[in-house]
Amino acid sequence: VQPQWLADAEKPGEYMLNALRLNSGFALADYTARTGLPPTTLQPALDTLTARGLLLQEGTRVRASALGRRFLDSVITEFLA
Repeated sequence: VQPQWLADAEKPGEYMLNALRLNSGFALADYTARTGLPPTTLQPALDTLTARGLLLQEGTRVRASALGRRFLDSVITEFLA
């Protein structure tokens, strides 16, 4: 079986599939370390979801709010290419 590499456009969604399921969420530096992409690639979706009360940004950490955890599949969809 040949490994398949993700396209840059797919990396945010794949990362979020795992990271937002953690109660502690993720650090923006970890996003960059794992995807090779700057946090600015997430900013439009982060801003929208934070304004809707679905995500919490606490310093350099991001996690789902209580409401966001209830609708986590919809939250993650915002990051899928």
